[in-house]
Amino acid sequence: MKFTEQQQQVIDVRNRNLLVSAAAGSGKTTVLVERICQLVMDEQRPMDIDELLVVTFTKAAAQEMKSRLFLALQEKVKQDPENLHLQKQLSLVHHALITTIDGFCLQFIKEHFYLTDLEPGFRVMDENERMLVFEDVMDKVLTAYYEQKDPRFLAFVENYVDGRNDQRLGMFVGKVYDCAMSTPWPKEWLRDCMKADEGPMERLLADMKQKVEDAVNLFMMAKEEVIAYPALQPFLDHVEGELAKIQPVLTLPTYEACYPIMAGYKVANLPRASKLAEPEKEARAIAKVYRDSAKKLLEDLAKEYFFETPQEVERDKEVMKDMVDILCEMTSRFMDAFTAEKRKRNVVDFSDLEHLTLSVLYDEPGKPSKAAESYAKNFKEIMMDEYQDSNALQEAIISAIANGHGVNNRFMVGDVKQSIYRFRQAEPDLFVQKYDAYTYEESSSQKIDLDLNFRSRNQVLQFSNQIFEAIMQKDLGDIAYDEHASLKYGADYNRDMEELYHPTVCVLNQAAISEKREVAEARMIGEHIKELMETSERPLEYRDIVILLRSKALAPVIVEELGKMEIPAVAMEKTGYFQSTEITTVLSFLRLVDNMRQDIPMFCVLHSPVVGLSERELAKVRGANPEVPFYEAVRCYDENPEIKKKLEAFFSMLSEFREMARYLPIHELIKAFYERTDYADYVSFLPNGELKRLNLDILVERARAYESTSYHGLFHFLRYIDKLTKYDIDLSEGSVNEGKNAVRLMTIHKSKGLEFPVVFVAGMGRQFNKSDIRESLLVSAKDHIVLRYADATMRIRKNTIFFNAMKNQMDKENLAEEMRVLYVALTRAKETLILTGTIRDYDKAMEKYAARIRGKQLLYTGKLAAGCFWDLILPALMARSIYTSANVVVEVVSEVPKEAEASIETLEEKLLTKKALLTPEGTPEGAEKIKTLFGKSYAHQEALLLPIKMSVSEIKHRFMEEVMCAAFDEEKAMEEATPFLPDFFDEVETTNQGALRGTATHRILECIDFTNPALVHPEQEAVTACVKAVVQEGRMREEDCKLVSVAKLTTFFNTSLFASMREAAIHQKLRKEQPFVMSISPKEAGLSGADEEGILIQGIIDVFFEEEDGLVLLDYKTDVVREKEELIKRYRKQMELYKEAMERSLQKTVKKVFLYSFHLQEVIDVTFN
Repeated sequence: MKFTEQQQQVIDVRNRNLLVSAAAGSGKTTVLVERICQLVMDEQRPMDIDELLVVTFTKAAAQEMKSRLFLALQEKVKQDPENLHLQKQLSLVHHALITTIDGFCLQFIKEHFYLTDLEPGFRVMDENERMLVFEDVMDKVLTAYYEQKDPRFLAFVENYVDGRNDQRLGMFVGKVYDCAMSTPWPKEWLRDCMKADEGPMERLLADMKQKVEDAVNLFMMAKEEVIAYPALQPFLDHVEGELAKIQPVLTLPTYEACYPIMAGYKVANLPRASKLAEPEKEARAIAKVYRDSAKKLLEDLAKEYFFETPQEVERDKEVMKDMVDILCEMTSRFMDAFTAEKRKRNVVDFSDLEHLTLSVLYDEPGKPSKAAESYAKNFKEIMMDEYQDSNALQEAIISAIANGHGVNNRFMVGDVKQSIYRFRQAEPDLFVQKYDAYTYEESSSQKIDLDLNFRSRNQVLQFSNQIFEAIMQKDLGDIAYDEHASLKYGADYNRDMEELYHPTVCVLNQAAISEKREVAEARMIGEHIKELMETSERPLEYRDIVILLRSKALAPVIVEELGKMEIPAVAMEKTGYFQSTEITTVLSFLRLVDNMRQDIPMFCVLHSPVVGLSERELAKVRGANPEVPFYEAVRCYDENPEIKKKLEAFFSMLSEFREMARYLPIHELIKAFYERTDYADYVSFLPNGELKRLNLDILVERARAYESTSYHGLFHFLRYIDKLTKYDIDLSEGSVNEGKNAVRLMTIHKSKGLEFPVVFVAGMGRQFNKSDIRESLLVSAKDHIVLRYADATMRIRKNTIFFNAMKNQMDKENLAEEMRVLYVALTRAKETLILTGTIRDYDKAMEKYAARIRGKQLLYTGKLAAGCFWDLILPALMARSIYTSANVVVEVVSEVPKEAEASIETLEEKLLTKKALLTPEGTPEGAEKIKTLFGKSYAHQEALLLPIKMSVSEIKHRFMEEVMCAAFDEEKAMEEATPFLPDFFDEVETTNQGALRGTATHRILECIDFTNPALVHPEQEAVTACVKAVVQEGRMREEDCKLVSVAKLTTFFNTSLFASMREAAIHQKLRKEQPFVMSISPKEAGLSGADEEGILIQGIIDVFFEEEDGLVLLDYKTDVVREKEELIKRYRKQMELYKEAMERSLQKTVKKVFLYSFHLQEVIDVTFN
């Protein structure tokens, strides 16, 4: 193979630290393998392969490198069969230390366990077992803190834990712990967090000055527009006045110096203009856009960073120090307890491997041990692949064993533009720092760029370069996309057909379509795929096409819509394992083996093929004994002999399995269930049976893996599964689609390192995930810990300037990561690249983008304003003036094809069916026709993915997502937030627990007798007496009743609505807490699926009563809201379902539907038309 000059230089350079910046498609793995071959074949200083340490990012990459190295050496041996040294290397390949950093650390600890506190038989936990141990230890540590009653701890709980439970507290400690463990010296990092740190203020000033500089640029752009027109002199004077006022800030060194100028900053009013000529009007309009953008930028900046005096800033800092200190102390104690528990079980996690390795390699931070010096002599060269994804901990490990032979011997290769694992604590800054420090000239620390791309057509490269030259600068992400970083064409494609391969940007304008945006985008993609299949210059198969997504949430919709368009498509990363019907059935049976008194698992198993009761039969069982729990109703049912026989057989089997569970391993218990019920064979004959059977087999293997952990028994296994479900750790559905000729869908992260002839990058209009900066706790390895200011006693919660500074810093880091993710996506395409996505209003967006660019680049604040990929790509296209260029095709789509009508079987098809059935099976014609007839796909495949049963709450939340902001507004919630303490902590006086208030209010209304004469226009004393009576009767605990606001109850009992309820109760026409079960269509539940497929829903109606002309329905609400419209939006769907359930079951009309808000103390009419 002929290498380029730069590639050959990478292969040949010796005796120095070498950093190779290898762009996408530059052949870095091939070069790395050739370098290793040349090192072992060096005529002057030949090495053995086991004298090399090669660290890769994944096990798959390590295995691939070993395979490629073996083949390369095998070829060298063929060329020189007498070379004994080469033959030796060939035999050493499979023992070579080509591994991940975790693999290296594991081997190192096994060799040096005697220098640690580990027993020699230690085991590495998988992530799922670690999660269980983690939570168990966390519970013990927090319980100990509650028992100690540390005032600082109690203050932290009151300030930052909501009223429901203290899971938020464990989340905070876990978040700090994870960040600490990504650093080389966790305890030192925690101690640093507890010290006063000037770093946040420095970053605040840097961010502020960058924004001021952008404002100055915007004013200058406004000035350039009007300076040529004398009639616009007042406008020019206005702009120059603002420049004179704001520019001095750029040179001021401290916050205190900036404060007098920036506090309450207001841009002066714009002077009016009249009798302007048309060119002057146009110039003024453009200049006003720039001036208004600068005005908003500066005034927002004043509100964000200069809303407090320097003295108030220092006061907030001191107040929050106590909160940070106790959080660090909790984390440190948890760290010790977690380590002790792991040692007790003789297990380690992957983080332990790295820290134990570090503890052996260093006597103290920065001072390598004698063990490190000795071990370093084993390696003549240390290579790190994907260096951009390493972190400070891994860097410290490698640094300790480098230079073991007295010369620089580190080889690092990667591409900082492809660092997309920040969520795994990757620190691309390490690469950037070395890249800035190393030289292109020969030196002890040298860098080489591999920028020739051998993967993609020139059009793809030109398009990518144009985008990233506009958005990637040092101000965001520390990457300058310059001549060294840009991609150069190195492939050898046919240049005659280049006009067929221009990248395409498809913007779906939501303002002009009525369909759901995900569905419309999927159909737009389908139309492009059809066009490609018909017009491609070379034969194109579906497997040549990949659709890349930022997250896999969009994949099911696209697969479904492409299927409707007869385009085969498969999602390579599937979700929904635990929601699949076959897994739900097996787990429900196991839950009954563990505890039979569980209604939903009982219903699931009885309705499944295991027992085979229909919905109608289950309704008979429930209806026979409606007053007792469902389990008891099932056990005592004896009306229908056939149903009774099925139930008796089931409980007999269940008793056997409960006995077997005492001694059988879980995986054997599951296999016994498959064999006893033939369930695995049954699902194999269903549509997608091969996939369903594979899912059942995966469950057996997961149970087998669980048994190798330190946990045992069915109860803990079910808890283990619950944790996997809770934390969205999906086992992934089995895949039987490998090699299938179909369009593939995968996440951008999954596509890293791969290449495809045709690439769609979809979902360009989906919002970036910024949930991590919406929390009250912000944590960063570099910037330590910042908490939102909170004082529960004063009912205050606010952002400090330090919190805003760190939030903005993390937002910048998130945006830099999103840019790198986009770079990975665009550089996967070999020939054809198509970007698709929706935008709310295209014309308005383009007006907004115009103020975010200066010259050919986006302004710093223009990038910070990006909420999705379109907010980067479209202004970049505008800045680079390539909307009109032949380099890219931009389509603004305002209409997409409707869903194809379902085909109707024709008369000819019916005749074919009849003839096939009448044709003897033994004839070739008959056999072929029967094969055609019965080989068709199941027509209602999507129904197999529907849940069997849902609660009204689940459906309510699906519809609430459309009307409520996903982000939790903590400042609003603080209004009614109350501290959380466990029940046993009754010595401490606490305020009413807001999270339990709703339950207590519902219960007291259920227990109070509405016919009591004392409730006729009652005073507060009468209501208090009614509440006390409920306690005396033993129907509620006194501490629960204390959660109820008697004053608000009194207000409710004095409404005209309650007067009607009391009248109905006297005539026995009022019902409380009425449960129901009914069947609705998937569409009504907010799901996709055939309308004829029913889904059972269950719920409980608070109260309803009957009047002469119909029923009146009421639901109690204790939500904290500002206005009644919020409640109506939230609960409309719930009340619709309640109304439908009542009308179906009672065969009577519901004439009125009400909500009663105890927060607003108001009756709200939500009656539907």
